[in-house]
Amino acid sequence: MRIVFSEKSTIIHLFIFIFCSLHINGQEGGCPKSSNKKAIKYYENALEAFKSRDYEEAKSSLTKAIDQDPEFADAYLLQGTIALKKKDDKELDLNYQKVIELCPDLDPDVYFQLGWLYYELKKWKEAEDKLKKYLEYDKIKETQAVKAESMLRRSELYAHPVPFNPIPVKDISSSDPEITYPLSFKAMARLCIAAPPIAIK
Repeated sequence: MRIVFSEKSTIIHLFIFIFCSLHINGQEGGCPKSSNKKAIKYYENALEAFKSRDYEEAKSSLTKAIDQDPEFADAYLLQGTIALKKKDDKELDLNYQKVIELCPDLDPDVYFQLGWLYYELKKWKEAEDKLKKYLEYDKIKETQAVKAESMLRRSELYAHPVPFNPIPVKDISSSDPEITYPLSFKAMARLCIAAPPIAIK
């Protein structure tokens, strides 16, 4: 049965929904911004330096911002992005993991970059976990989604290998463990004899 609300009732319910959503996001599952004025100022300085590609100055300002507010998720995110630019895998890992700890939904790209890093390091289970999480988001880049799906498929194969227990077949499999091809000489000879002749024109 469909429930029909009046226009006034719909507006009231919508207002309540928005109010509750803001309250929940601000108090529990959201990403509250830093209220520390010094931390914010250092972060803004870091952004300006980052835009100018002065990564060392940006890092210096971010360190100061985090000293003022150790739970400043945006500061860790920017530090991780600088590490990505500088190809510093260790710093990228540390900072993006901190972002996930403080604010899991701050930026889906964090999961993509960590998944890619773990994939390159052949840490298949970690790569699988992060890539799956990334693909759960709706608003992601199509090109990255395609790459993530490709890396995920391979990570799953390596993270969950299928047991390989071959059973020798009499007169077909070779008994010599050093021989890597699947058929013995005797079996190959039988196949050659059984094969139809090839007409040469």
